[in-house]
Amino acid sequence: MTDQEKFLTTAKRVIADEATALNTLGPSFGATIDLLLAARERIIVSGMGKSGHVARRQQHSACDKINPHERYPADKRPKGFCVVGVRDADGYLKGIITDGDLRRHMTGLLDMTAGHVMTGNPSTVAPNTLAADVIGVMEGKITFLFGVGDDAREQGILHISDCLRAGVI
Repeated sequence: MTDQEKFLTTAKRVIADEATALNTLGPSFGATIDLLLAARERIIVSGMGKSGHVARRQQHSACDKINPHERYPADKRPKGFCVVGVRDADGYLKGIITDGDLRRHMTGLLDMTAGHVMTGNPSTVAPNTLAADVIGVMEGKITFLFGVGDDAREQGILHISDCLRAGVI
């Protein structure tokens, strides 16, 4: 099989898989969109690659409540890393939802609100906190922290791999 034939076979398989997935959408998808559009609080969407592209497009469409925050370029993204910040009506960080939170609440997840799933009052650090001190806050349990400024608004995310790459640990 030539490279062109392999690419064509792969493209057909991917498109068929996507079509199959789209056919599984049911009423809960519409209900989810209604919840997002009716939200009074800001919603932060975290993603890279295709999901980041979708988030950017949503931001520029009718819903101004969705803000994409792309954290890692594709070649530096830790596998499985995902975090979503949940803001209150005033724009302050209220909680976070990680991929771990989603896994822990998998049973009945579609019937839960973000408030049920999120980790409320997450640990944060000031943007000028030394990396060595950040490691102390993480204490072997936390893999990322939001940097929160004097105005109590998040300014960025620091992942443990950032500290590893910088040679802090």
